Amino acid sequence: MRIGCTILGSLFKIGGYQVFTYNLLSQLSERGHYVKLYVTKSEYLENELLYRSLSFDVGPVDYLHPYLTRFAPYLCRKQMLKVQKRDQMDVWQIVGAYPAGYLSSSLSNEAPIVLRTHGEDLQIDAGLGYGLRLDPSINRRVINTLKAFNKVIAMTSSMYETYESLGVKKEHIETIPNGVDYSRLSTTSNDEKTITRKQFGVELDIPLLLTVGRHHPKKGYELIPLIAKRVKEQGITFKWLVIGNNVGRISELVQKHDVGGSVKLIEEIKPPFDQQDFLLPSQQLVDIYQTADLFVFPSFIEGFPRVIIEAMAASLPIITTDADGCREVVDNYLTGLISEKGNDSIMATNIIKVLCDDELRQRLSLGAMEYAKAYDWPHIVDRYENLYLSLSNSDHSN
Repeated sequence: MRIGCTILGSLFKIGGYQVFTYNLLSQLSERGHYVKLYVTKSEYLENELLYRSLSFDVGPVDYLHPYLTRFAPYLCRKQMLKVQKRDQMDVWQIVGAYPAGYLSSSLSNEAPIVLRTHGEDLQIDAGLGYGLRLDPSINRRVINTLKAFNKVIAMTSSMYETYESLGVKKEHIETIPNGVDYSRLSTTSNDEKTITRKQFGVELDIPLLLTVGRHHPKKGYELIPLIAKRVKEQGITFKWLVIGNNVGRISELVQKHDVGGSVKLIEEIKPPFDQQDFLLPSQQLVDIYQTADLFVFPSFIEGFPRVIIEAMAASLPIITTDADGCREVVDNYLTGLISEKGNDSIMATNIIKVLCDDELRQRLSLGAMEYAKAYDWPHIVDRYENLYLSLSNSDHSN
């Protein structure tokens, strides 16, 4: 099968949709399919050597550029049709409703097209100023884009409901969660744990809390210093690593609440951009997951919180919120504890509860690890592969 894919952005700026794209395309290629990723010409030229070293093909597309989305989208659409005529793909996987989906929707009359949204392009929260659809013009374009695709992927039930509310027919919605590299995340050794803790200055006998993800108001990171203060006030000694792009923005709050000795902020850990070692997530981040004791995620809204499943695969109990996305992947008291979003007191209480109850912590750890098995990449790729085969073997018109 010949599978085309488009993203608007760099595969090497590590985030949720990049991790998804890299792993899906790599594994489809390993299964013998011809896979090609199409990116902007400027992006391709900037990272040509890296793209040429991947296990799947990558090529540039003229006029595929976010700037043209508002002013001349027809140029990109016309070019995508030329690409399809030239390369004759059996199916297309588009990542992101806007702008990638909007600019690729013209392919619907030429081949089956599948859209995987990732959160910001679908969900909105006016209070947080979150979501591209808060812009009325983008909102209209996204709604029309969703209806042009043969299938749209819902990673969670809340995303499924959002699609329906925007007028997407049920038969055009396919539920497939995100995947994680279960085998890497679930395999560790005491030696590696010791090395990793020493690297970050964490004593072996001190509980290690972990939060992973870029800083954004929707993530609730501003609550972390206050949560840490509440835990510290109960006489509990701990370390809390917060890892992600721009997490340093909460450093003033860390100092304000006097938890600098407990909370360590680490800018995003990126994989080495050498294809011989290039994996998503990076091995260093996997090592950190495996040396932690508890994963804390105070988010207000998520499309699919991949980091929670990664933490589960590494056998970490989860402390998170009842936000969309989070509550859908955590089973309360079986894989973690769910707190009211925005409630730092309850979050702190739940952290203390798990740290002080060995039996509960062990039960949640085993439950989390078992739960995460269903998200192992081979299972997820099976579902995408079967979807592509069914579409390529049928009438793809909407």
